[in-house]
Amino acid sequence: MQIIEISSLPKMLFSHIYKSDTYSNSLAALNNFLEISYIEEGTINCDIGGEKFCAKKGDVVCFFRNSQTTISANTFHCHHTVAAKVDWSFSENEQGALLLPTITPAESNTASIRSIIDSLIYKQVFYKTSRTNFAAKFLDLLCAIDSCNRKAQNKSLPGELFYTQHAKNYIQKNIYTSITQNSIAEHLGISPEYLCSVFKKTEGTTIMRYINKIKLENIKALMDNTNTRLYKAAAMYGYSDPNYVSRLYKQLFGYNITDKPTIQPEIKPKAE
Repeated sequence: MQIIEISSLPKMLFSHIYKSDTYSNSLAALNNFLEISYIEEGTINCDIGGEKFCAKKGDVVCFFRNSQTTISANTFHCHHTVAAKVDWSFSENEQGALLLPTITPAESNTASIRSIIDSLIYKQVFYKTSRTNFAAKFLDLLCAIDSCNRKAQNKSLPGELFYTQHAKNYIQKNIYTSITQNSIAEHLGISPEYLCSVFKKTEGTTIMRYINKIKLENIKALMDNTNTRLYKAAAMYGYSDPNYVSRLYKQLFGYNITDKPTIQPEIKPKAE
């Protein structure tokens, strides 16, 4: 999966629908060039910098033209293409970047992507005279590809990552108060149900379990390091019932919150 950072507004280079019984083309490497196609009929064989693959009907192909690209077809095929000049670079950070694989398969439900490509083709005269509108539409296309692949791989969408990170920030800032799912959702301007869904998807745990785990770890550390009594440490983190805290800690961690940390005895090497 290729992770891409976009750092400039896209500028239209060309768009077309191409049909042919046979096809062979060798494309030179070009910097800041991004070409996106979908296959309406048939198949095409591609070699992008040594990476070989076959794209079939309904597939969407991202040609990052930073390396030599060869395309061929031995039978009838039809592809729809839009190309743009845009500054882009590979990244290792999924958050805030775009997941754009070489091929987004038809099985991932590429209909919305294909619709945007056709809109860019059929309205290319308008987009050539309106760079801002083209840039917005082309970025919509990239986001549609990103969204399609995240859903297919059950990855969090950028908006879900955004809400999860802001929820975690809110929790850290209010760690000494009684935090509820409703209070976080109200702060973010979303429903509690949506918050619960995106947090579980992104973090792999419920938001209340996440909150309790952080608070209980802090309470345990405070008790162990300062000899603070349980009821005082619990109250500092918004819990009014120390017995509830004790039961919850045992449930989450498997041992009592009052248990002292186990100190491993020092093992001295045997004398030679």
